[in-house]
Amino acid sequence: MSETSAQKQRPWRAIACAVAAVLIVAHYVLWRAGVAQMEHALAAWVDEQRAAGLDISHGAVKAAGYPLALRVHIDAPEIAAPGVWRWRGTGLSIDAPPYGFDRLIFFPTGIQSIRIGNEPEWRITADRLRAVIAADKARDWAFSMSVENADAVRTADGAHVAVDRMNADLAPAAGDLSTLVLNFAATGVDGAAGAASFRVDGVETTAALTQTHALSGPDAAALWRAAQGALIVEALNARAGETALSLTGEITLDETGDPLGALHADITNPAGLADQLGAAGVLTAEDAEAAAAGLTLMAIAGGGKISAPVELSDGSVHIGGVKIAAFALRPL
Repeated sequence: MSETSAQKQRPWRAIACAVAAVLIVAHYVLWRAGVAQMEHALAAWVDEQRAAGLDISHGAVKAAGYPLALRVHIDAPEIAAPGVWRWRGTGLSIDAPPYGFDRLIFFPTGIQSIRIGNEPEWRITADRLRAVIAADKARDWAFSMSVENADAVRTADGAHVAVDRMNADLAPAAGDLSTLVLNFAATGVDGAAGAASFRVDGVETTAALTQTHALSGPDAAALWRAAQGALIVEALNARAGETALSLTGEITLDETGDPLGALHADITNPAGLADQLGAAGVLTAEDAEAAAAGLTLMAIAGGGKISAPVELSDGSVHIGGVKIAAFALRPL
């Protein structure tokens, strides 16, 4: 009796199933080996950072992500530079591509707590918080972050800052690794502290920080100034209601450590800028009223807009000679 077509196909089906089973098992074995390598690299990194003086603790480390990603999840991570800063979170997932660890993706989950020095703690929640650190042939490394629907609350007094969406990337400049280049964009930024509040519909900036190799140790500000370091604002555009602000220029430090620089500003509806600074508590009500009057006069002369220099010196900020802010900043 001759074999039917179905009978002839059975051996091939069995072989195909066997090959598929072998591939699945091999993939799982390779995935487990990759996860084990990630866990080993994480443990080695923790040991290195502890030896460098950081305090690091965490809960259970679990493997996840099968079959598409190499992932470890860390419960209750906490990292601190004693007396300088501290970060802790509910959880942290780290993804890596299956072909190597030259690109790591971080997904903090739950509540993130951040404290700088002796300042009050901030607690942050977000619908989405993602950070990527990757190796880069031309720039050595690159960092990027994306945030959606985030809210930060200062535990001491309930002050808060919220953002609808934020994207940022930071990396050394190609050809000059001591210069860091930042691209930043955010929409729907608002905040409040007591009676003060602010709202920015959108902000975008591209800036570069030079001579970053000098920013280390307790005398970082003085060393950076001696190295002729500068913050170069290539473009900063912000919108708040009918007010629009564009800035370009360069900022350095004076001998006391305060910002010193000359920028150029283009402003639409400048009185709205003074109102925003008054609402945010940067200016007193009296100073905000005076600034609004001065900026309005400048705008009338300029056809409804201002195109003028911005000067930072002696702890004050002036636009076209009109004082719009005062500060007492001492960079670290």
